[in-house]
Amino acid sequence: MGRQSVRHALAGAPAQVLERIELLVSELVTNSVTHAALSPEQNVDLKVVTRPGRVRVEVADPGSHFNPQGRRPTPGAESRWGLFLLNEMADRWGVDRRDPGKTVWFEVDL
Repeated sequence: MGRQSVRHALAGAPAQVLERIELLVSELVTNSVTHAALSPEQNVDLKVVTRPGRVRVEVADPGSHFNPQGRRPTPGAESRWGLFLLNEMADRWGVDRRDPGKTVWFEVDL
């Protein structure tokens, strides 16, 4: 669902940019679903904002906060790659605390 939303919101964007954003959205939504311990009535919110020269994506959930520092996957690991990929592929990113929850955001320059 996240990839479809991104594809629709960014229709006409260069294919390489769209693929990069789709991958990062997929990783962040998966992280929220996997690690936020959400109850069935809680949601993961996805927001895509286009601005001149860049795209900003926000993935928010009401799950617990985390420290993004020091979260590097070990070689061969099957998990913990989402934030590593975010760090490598986004032009800017961060985590904002909410009450409750957090928003993980990233920007990609066009």
